[in-house]
Amino acid sequence: MLEDYFYKNKYSILFLANMLASACAYFLAFQIRFLDTGMLPPEMVKTLLETLFISVIIDLLFLNLYRSHKIILRYTSLNDLVRIFKAVTCSALTFFIIISVLRGVQDFPRSVFVLRYILGLMLFSGIKVSRRLTIEFWHRIFHKENGNHTLIIGAGDVGEHALREIQRKHFGEFQLVGFLDDDPGKRGNLIHGIPVLDSTENLSAIIDKYEITKVIIAVSNASTQFMRRVVDSCSGKNVNLQILPSFHDALTGKLHQENIRELKVEDLLGRESVRLDQRLVSDDLNGKVVLITGAGGSIGSELVRQIAPYTPRKLILFDIAESPLFEIDREIRSTHPELSVVPFIGDIKHLDSVDHIFKREKPEKVYHAAAYKHVPLMEGHPDEAVLTNIMGTRHLFETSVKYGVDKFIMISTDKAVRPTNVMGATKRCAELMISHFGGGSDVKTKFAAVRFGNVLGSNGSVVPIFQKQIAAGGPVTITHPDITRYFMTIPEAVQLVLQAGALGKGGEVFILDMGEPIKIVDLAKNMIELSGHKVGEDIRIEFTGLRPGEKLYEELMAYGEDVLPTQIDKIRVQKSNGQRREFDLSDLDSLIAIAERRDAEQARQHLWRTIKKYDLDIVGEEA
Repeated sequence: MLEDYFYKNKYSILFLANMLASACAYFLAFQIRFLDTGMLPPEMVKTLLETLFISVIIDLLFLNLYRSHKIILRYTSLNDLVRIFKAVTCSALTFFIIISVLRGVQDFPRSVFVLRYILGLMLFSGIKVSRRLTIEFWHRIFHKENGNHTLIIGAGDVGEHALREIQRKHFGEFQLVGFLDDDPGKRGNLIHGIPVLDSTENLSAIIDKYEITKVIIAVSNASTQFMRRVVDSCSGKNVNLQILPSFHDALTGKLHQENIRELKVEDLLGRESVRLDQRLVSDDLNGKVVLITGAGGSIGSELVRQIAPYTPRKLILFDIAESPLFEIDREIRSTHPELSVVPFIGDIKHLDSVDHIFKREKPEKVYHAAAYKHVPLMEGHPDEAVLTNIMGTRHLFETSVKYGVDKFIMISTDKAVRPTNVMGATKRCAELMISHFGGGSDVKTKFAAVRFGNVLGSNGSVVPIFQKQIAAGGPVTITHPDITRYFMTIPEAVQLVLQAGALGKGGEVFILDMGEPIKIVDLAKNMIELSGHKVGEDIRIEFTGLRPGEKLYEELMAYGEDVLPTQIDKIRVQKSNGQRREFDLSDLDSLIAIAERRDAEQARQHLWRTIKKYDLDIVGEEA
């Protein structure tokens, strides 16, 4: 393509173009000066030829000094033209001084100095804008029918930045039809030649009229209601919905075509973004030896990614799964080559393995994300759930105390609140152990748990399951039409975990603000509509019935718990009402012994007896 050839040879072509423009400007200056005579006098021809080399060299010298060859032509702006103005002005003054010294101005036509300056400005500036205009014209002529018919929602600053970015790069991919904006004063106007067609209320009709195949949302701080209205208007029309970053990103130069991404279901959650207290987390992690269990999992791997920028002295990645551990180890070594990273394959159920890595690496902070989390699977394997989620966690607790770990942060779940399933019950036992290990004044290690609900996109969550079902043409299966869950994104959850970990003083259960619960059926409908299908026509939703141990509604607090705010928004800390008995680790000994004998049913019954002993309003299964 023309653009590819120019890019590969851009510096050579620009040098030749500038040299030719300089020579032409000088030659035309003489021609215009003696236009009335019809031709240059012989002595002026001699003067022109004798001084042409000097004129060109001076022009090229100052254009290089002002780095005009470094200007990216597709991004040429007024500031870049100012740089050219400065270069040509300096060149004109220097040329005047040199000619005055070498020849004297009395023998040189003085109007040539002015004409050379004016023509130089015109030609050098013209070079910078002509290439951009040529490429845009080329794409308009030859690629107009190849692109997607594209509509930009939002005719404000973000939309204008998006339009310019697309026009500079991707005529073959986007055929821009127009803007939609709810400001009546903008309708009918043109932005860089593209019309503002109508308001978003008529989005559905505009899509049909102009055969739109791509809609880009370019509205700063768009509300959830606005986003859902756009999704509803595009529902069933086979339209690809995309969204841009914020106006702040546009202003700071972070807006590129690559940042225009497809609209995701998390964009419809209506949650405010988390503001990470960088200083608090940095003080907690900088220069520390940090160990993360379950480092290859969805939460564990995100912990690794977010901890790495805070330059811990060493990052220990502990996981039993070989392939995920290999992937996160390779990723973090690539993105943070300066870090000391130690991948360690081990099983938290094996005390000797846990003791070995703690003794060798001496971690100062531990983030415990390793656990069995799948509710239906754990219903069928209560012995494995007990061994991993209770015995394995106990191994980590005791080893942390033994080797003087500074802080231990455990990832908990809303399923630990009044549990109705084995997985939730095992995590509740782990929370109760926090109060035991973290409550003693003689224990150096500060233990805390962070409790939150479902995270979008995690391994085994409904989102990837729904995505596969939609890709296969349906049906999308949901257990019950009224089932609801709390949701947040993985990065958001991990940011809050890091901040809660920095706040921990010992024995706390931190509870993350998950916002409002979301009906799973609404989540499924949004995902179907975002994929361009109609619910019930293209993709059906089927209800299969609640699975063993599954609740209609999840809770973040129970047992008469009270919570107190912390200095971090969206993080609260549990305040016990003092009604529960002090947790006794000996109650777990017989439970673990039963699980080690692989007596699954006895392990299940003993687990519920243990939970009921400490949680007075238990609603789960009873022995």
